[in-house]
Amino acid sequence: MIIGPYRRDNIRIAAEFALRSQKVLVSPYSAVSNLVGNNPNLVQVNPSLESHCRALMKHARREFDPEDILIFTRENPAEKACVEYLQKANLEMTGAPDAPPVKEHVFATSTYAGINVAPLIRGKDQVALIIPSWAEPNFVFFLLRRIAE
Repeated sequence: MIIGPYRRDNIRIAAEFALRSQKVLVSPYSAVSNLVGNNPNLVQVNPSLESHCRALMKHARREFDPEDILIFTRENPAEKACVEYLQKANLEMTGAPDAPPVKEHVFATSTYAGINVAPLIRGKDQVALIIPSWAEPNFVFFLLRRIAE
């Protein structure tokens, strides 16, 4: 196992070496996104948001059909960017340019009192919920509480 290096150019060199020699390279600092997809021997401790979203969608698609994946988010620019990355990853995995996107539901940030998730999950045995909200834990808590009802 190789841990490091710090600089982007050196990471590229080390990643190529790790791939050739079948060694694991752990990159604790860099968020270079285009190395992860090409090198299964590279582990990023601090991946880019796009890489993180791609990994989330890949995991969800491995376990669920696209119609059983729901994205719940707030009306927030950072969260909407994450949704764009998730949808892009889903489209890439589908392989069809006209494939329907994963269902997403955007909730107003001002109030959560009117949120009713029951119609969105009714009739499904299991669903994958992706909630890209890291700045508002109350939103996540509220959604999970409403789902459990």
